[in-house]
Amino acid sequence: MNISIIVLFFAIIISNYNIEITDKVGIGFIICSIMMFVTIQKSLQLYYKQKLLIQDLNETKEELEQKKQEIKELEKENLNFSKISHSIAHKQKSLEYKLNELMLKNEITSDMDLKDRLKSITKELQQETIVELVKTNIPEIDDILSYMQSECSKNKIDFQIQLSGNIHYMINNFIDKEKLEILLADHIKNAIIAIRHSDNSNKSILVRLGMIEGIYSLYVYDSGIEFEVDTLANLGKKPSTTHADDGGTGMGFMNTFDTLKEYQASLIIKEYGKQTKEDYTKAIIVKFDHKNEYKICTYRVEEINKKETSKNLIVEKLSF
Repeated sequence: MNISIIVLFFAIIISNYNIEITDKVGIGFIICSIMMFVTIQKSLQLYYKQKLLIQDLNETKEELEQKKQEIKELEKENLNFSKISHSIAHKQKSLEYKLNELMLKNEITSDMDLKDRLKSITKELQQETIVELVKTNIPEIDDILSYMQSECSKNKIDFQIQLSGNIHYMINNFIDKEKLEILLADHIKNAIIAIRHSDNSNKSILVRLGMIEGIYSLYVYDSGIEFEVDTLANLGKKPSTTHADDGGTGMGFMNTFDTLKEYQASLIIKEYGKQTKEDYTKAIIVKFDHKNEYKICTYRVEEINKKETSKNLIVEKLSF
């Protein structure tokens, strides 16, 4: 618009040419032209700077989104690494226990400088008689159960196993051998921790494995303390433990929910309370029923329902 006004102004001067008027107006015209030129130059500079600023802003937004995505990936990798580390820890302890057994049976060369340690372990083992467990005839499963029996023995906990059905058929058709090994280790370890924090004079764990009520399942009963309500509400969502000082990591149930999803199995938690016919306070049940449900059967229905829980969670009144 400024350029058009000046052009029009210049055209009027030319059409009405007069030396005296032109001399007087010409100076003003030159000044206006210079000002217009400077203004256009400054405007172009501002426009260019604004364009660069917008470009930088867009690039910053893209970079920020990339960083957010990288953080999510790192968090996911960290969680997966924690799960793997948690699982490997059980296997490592199981193998250590198996190694100790082999050394006690003189099945490892005597060149190893472990005589003092062997004598110490032998004395400890002689102090307590460990009942031989029934065998699944699957070495990895039997090893982890033997290791967990030894941990129970250290903590004066009665440990029993009940097998039914064909366990070989179970690991070939319903759950991978390694996944079953980790399930057993996670939930027996949780049961031991729960009993350590309990004042219950009855200290016992019962593991039932195989065909139970027409469905291949895993049952882990214990006489320990009950779950915190917040823990029940957050199971499978994030690692949650109230006993980190006693070896709890919260990763056990994270692994469990991954396994449930993979095999479309269901998790049922039964809370019996302090006085029950079985003398157990709770049971963790994993059923390979292709329903992929999460159910809590408890005497604390109202208390649990007050908390924010998953849409897939079913809370029922426990009936005896």
